[in-house]
Amino acid sequence: MGTITSHSIWESLRRTLTIVPGRSMSSLCYCDGGVKRFHEMKKQWGYARLLSLKTFKDSSNGYLFNDSCVFGVEIFVINCSGKWESLSLLTKPANGTFTWKISNFSKLAKYNPHYSDVFNVGGVDWKLMIYPSGVCRLKDNSFSFYLILADWDKHSTKESVFAKYILRVLSRDRVHNCEKSASGRSFTYNKSRYGDGYSGFMALKDLLDPSKYYIVNDSLNVEVELLAVSSTETSSMRKRKHIKIEIN
Repeated sequence: MGTITSHSIWESLRRTLTIVPGRSMSSLCYCDGGVKRFHEMKKQWGYARLLSLKTFKDSSNGYLFNDSCVFGVEIFVINCSGKWESLSLLTKPANGTFTWKISNFSKLAKYNPHYSDVFNVGGVDWKLMIYPSGVCRLKDNSFSFYLILADWDKHSTKESVFAKYILRVLSRDRVHNCEKSASGRSFTYNKSRYGDGYSGFMALKDLLDPSKYYIVNDSLNVEVELLAVSSTETSSMRKRKHIKIEIN
């Protein structure tokens, strides 16, 4: 008996296997295969015993005629389409820590956003963003610090990215390092959620305190450590026509 296989991961088929007798249709043997899915790990379906060999060879049943038999398969593809997302999480990604040295800190526009260079972790392009003197209701009271997707407004991909990370403001003596962590945060390539972080990351008075060595020679070092980054793959189901095959 022939085998019908498919390399499509998401293709679902409804099969009917048929053996057509040579003399009459009264001994027709068939089996409805139900709904089966062919994919890379399961490329074939069938029956180890469709009917007994004794029954098959019995000439009175009409399956064999002049030492010939007709086999057939009728395939109905479910006319349905959809998408699946496969989410994987990369933990402890290579080069997961990025440090940004901000020079001439006192000369930065206090209420404007400032951005680091683009850096790539886990196959995703990122940037750090700061507001030196806070944002919104925290202006003049806090240092605001965020992790954002780079070029979020120009990126063709719309799938979400999940990340676990730690943001740090580094002290020269390392004793006063200030850090905050976030787990399972979602980033999307649109205006509503392209970044994540803290409007009130730390008190502005602490950042400017010379005894804590955050700002030295008018330079500030900030850092992000990405502990895990997700990646998403999307697959689509494909439509096919009804197929009927006979093997003589």
